[in-house]
Amino acid sequence: MQPSFSEFPPHVTERQQRILGWPTDTLAIDFLTEDDHPVPEVPHTILIFIPGNPGQYDWYVSDLCQLVQRLGRGFAARAISHAGHSLSGPEGEKNDDDNGILNVEEYSKRNVDASISTPWTVQGQVQHKCAYMDQLMTGFETTPLSTKSSPPPQFIFLGHSFGCYVVQHLCLLRPIIFERTIGFLHLMPFIRMRADSYDQAKLDWGAQHPNALIAAGTMVSRTYRILPKAWVNAFVKLGVRDDRARDIAVRLLRQPTFVRSFFTLGTEEIRDIPRHIDIQTLNILAKSRPIFMLFAGQDQWAPMFHMTDIARLQAQTMLSSNIFMTYLPELRHDYVSHKGMGSKVIGWCFQCISSIALKNTASLLEQQQQQQQQQQQQQQRESKSVTVPNKTNCKLRSKL
Repeated sequence: MQPSFSEFPPHVTERQQRILGWPTDTLAIDFLTEDDHPVPEVPHTILIFIPGNPGQYDWYVSDLCQLVQRLGRGFAARAISHAGHSLSGPEGEKNDDDNGILNVEEYSKRNVDASISTPWTVQGQVQHKCAYMDQLMTGFETTPLSTKSSPPPQFIFLGHSFGCYVVQHLCLLRPIIFERTIGFLHLMPFIRMRADSYDQAKLDWGAQHPNALIAAGTMVSRTYRILPKAWVNAFVKLGVRDDRARDIAVRLLRQPTFVRSFFTLGTEEIRDIPRHIDIQTLNILAKSRPIFMLFAGQDQWAPMFHMTDIARLQAQTMLSSNIFMTYLPELRHDYVSHKGMGSKVIGWCFQCISSIALKNTASLLEQQQQQQQQQQQQQQRESKSVTVPNKTNCKLRSKL
């Protein structure tokens, strides 16, 4: 179960699934079997990636592929976009003409099973990911190959920003998923809504005036829509150096219907996510599974003082020591938009996952040893309970 680099890259599958009534972009990264008719291997460990807002997994595809290849065979990855935030439309096409993104309000009106609260609320997105994991687990249980393999795949959750909050509450709501989870990686975790005083004042104002943000954002997006795409690309290039990330950003900026989904969920996050550290949740999750957290510089969503507050609670034994934190000041919260930052995040993830795998292997060996000892003890008890012939009866028989 230890990571081992594969010289062959994994296979990438992107498809749309209907989850809680909402068309949702999903990603699968698997190694294929080495035969004439290759199919995805059944892995022993699956990395489950949940993005933050704006909610598309598309920003992270390259990084996830590199990470899985570095980990090697036996590992796989899954990722999901937020409900109502997928780049593809209801039919699954990712068009180049910027018309693909779903109009959430219109779709919800036409489909009674698609509640508007799913894409626009924090709890709606949590329930959406619970439903996705339910489908994923059912899929592996009904796969013919999985019935021939030893244990079912284990999970390591990777979250970025708001995705970390979703991961934590998903595992609280689904104990069966938590039981199969062996670790957590939180990238710039937005699990607590408290920024520096100046930033917090701006965020609070936005949270109380979402309609103003939506109106201003829609006007800007419509302007970008009118302008030549090359102009918008040149402007975005000033702040987004990575080519793939820039293409995604340009598409989102030219989608007026997406503005409402982005700000409605974003302001809901500010209002709904607690301002204090959720000690109880972290302690439940970290009791038997390690949580690794990566903090970046100049981050209003996961500022450095969040890390120092966690360390202080750990020193007071109020918070589990099974939470491990790293601070890389050269990184940024939106690291996927900056060239070179992704490789540092991949390196950190690889080290953490290697640590989780090593600890899990040791735990499995210990369990096997305990099972062997129990079997030996049971055999000894059974051998002692075998009936011994009565000596008196033996003597009577001999006389007769």
